[in-house]
Amino acid sequence: MLNPYLDIHPDVQNALEEGRPVVALESTIISHGMPYPENVQTALRVEQAVRENGAYLPLLPF
Repeated sequence: MLNPYLDIHPDVQNALEEGRPVVALESTIISHGMPYPENVQTALRVEQAVRENGAYLPLLPF
């Protein structure tokens, strides 16, 4: 356990135990800095690239 105050999702924990990278993407540039539909297209391309390279990409709603 990394910290008793953190709740780590089982999917993230599994990825870490398997030695797979976990990537958290910052979304402000996509949600506020890019016009539609380029923002959606960019988000989908980045998500695909992360997954194709073996990383786990959790959804982090802030």
